[in-house]
Amino acid sequence: MALTWSLKKGYSHERLDDGETGIMGFKMAPILMPDGLFRKYEIVRVFREESALLDPELSEDIIRKLEEYEQGG
Repeated sequence: MALTWSLKKGYSHERLDDGETGIMGFKMAPILMPDGLFRKYEIVRVFREESALLDPELSEDIIRKLEEYEQGG
């Protein structure tokens, strides 16, 4: 899952497509693809659990941005 923000487009929510194997047997480059439902509350909960070693100020900034995201916005 990737949640990104840009000045021109605002928020976007995508998933990582890890690339398909091409005709020659080589793996293609991973790309971001549109994703479905953004499970904000689940993601915030898991991030809180997994971010214990991050700087607390950074962690809270990230959580604040996650909570600001509105589906389709």
